[in-house]
Amino acid sequence: MRKVRDFGEDTVYFVSYAKLPSDTAATYVHKVVGVGFLINTKTGIIEDVMVTLISDLVKEFLAYLMIGHNIEEEAYLQAV
Repeated sequence: MRKVRDFGEDTVYFVSYAKLPSDTAATYVHKVVGVGFLINTKTGIIEDVMVTLISDLVKEFLAYLMIGHNIEEEAYLQAV
């Protein structure tokens, strides 16, 4: 039996899709790329990320760049 991950009641999932440029190799296989984020609503911290279409190495790198960042604090700093 597969164990299901407990995300907790404070975790939400956001996903967004974007059309790929017409001159890329990926466009011939897929029309869009998706990026998803698990975010803790109490802390604003990105807990996990997901992206379609790209290699496992790039997925790991994206996770390395984004997991642990606080979207509330960093969005405020960019707006100032």
